[in-house]
Amino acid sequence: MIQIPIAIASSRSDLLSSVRTRLPFYVVSNPVELRSFLASSQPRCLLVDSDFPEVDVSKLVSQSRQKHVSTIVLCRKMDTDSALDFFRAGALDVLDLKSVSVDSIEDQVSEILQRAPRIRHESESGKGIDDFVKLARHDLKAPLRTISGFSKLLKQSLEDRLGEEDREYLEFIHSSANKGYELMERLKVFSEIPTNVVYEPVSLEEVALVVSNSNSARVKAGDVAFRWHSAPEVYGNEAALVCLFDELIDNSLKFNRSSVPRVEISSERDGDYWEITVRDNGIGVDESHWQKVFEPLCKLNSESEYTGCGLGLSISKRIVETHGGMISIQSSPERGSEVTFGLIALN
Repeated sequence: MIQIPIAIASSRSDLLSSVRTRLPFYVVSNPVELRSFLASSQPRCLLVDSDFPEVDVSKLVSQSRQKHVSTIVLCRKMDTDSALDFFRAGALDVLDLKSVSVDSIEDQVSEILQRAPRIRHESESGKGIDDFVKLARHDLKAPLRTISGFSKLLKQSLEDRLGEEDREYLEFIHSSANKGYELMERLKVFSEIPTNVVYEPVSLEEVALVVSNSNSARVKAGDVAFRWHSAPEVYGNEAALVCLFDELIDNSLKFNRSSVPRVEISSERDGDYWEITVRDNGIGVDESHWQKVFEPLCKLNSESEYTGCGLGLSISKRIVETHGGMISIQSSPERGSEVTFGLIALN
């Protein structure tokens, strides 16, 4: 199901024209379009006329609430009883179109977009999961550092008395503690992805420059090959999008046996979205694992072959979803992968 940040169901051309110049709305103007849209998409925020033709708006509000869609009802003729009905059904607000301004609608929607990702995430992942991760990191980092440090000291102090097998045991303890510490740091990245994304214009050309600079040494040495076919402008958080491309590129380079790993990034306009594709010539993924690879801590390969925590694609998925898009992969073993995701286009 496609996730659209904002949708408006209204037949008022004057309202649509004024609002859509300010915010990236997806517009439906008749009952047929509305039914088709809701069957294939799930907006974070839905604005709907109280007298939208052939639609029980109270029922629509109630159904939207069950799907964690925030709804604002726009009334041409405001009356107390109707407003109470809409609030009881789960409307976040009811606005009088006679007095409401585009600025007030924009403020309401911006607030919803900052809250909705957190609400959806908590309902899907369990309330407070991010707080749990932060507490776990805090409680585990110190013991892991202690285990790593003392195993190293023990190895140094007993250097002359240790047999080869003893050295291997201590090295295993030391490396395991370091891996645990690395996992805590990666969980920090995962838990600190901003869910209250403030939608601002972002140039993917600037994002590409930052990401390319971080890999410039490897590119100059001929160790890897990057190619950005296009870098459009989108709505989102620049720091989060830099993290997204860093994760995807790192994943492409890590799981790659080619003498020169290659990563190509392209984009194609699809309605209100840019569809971004990251292609590589890596080891690929069997179709049976296309969904699984986006799960946290998923590791399909042995630690001896490829080190890591299994969080790269789950971090990428979370960033894309907090930006109102969806992410998928198409791949086959030894034939590379294509990771595709959507970002809101800057009109």
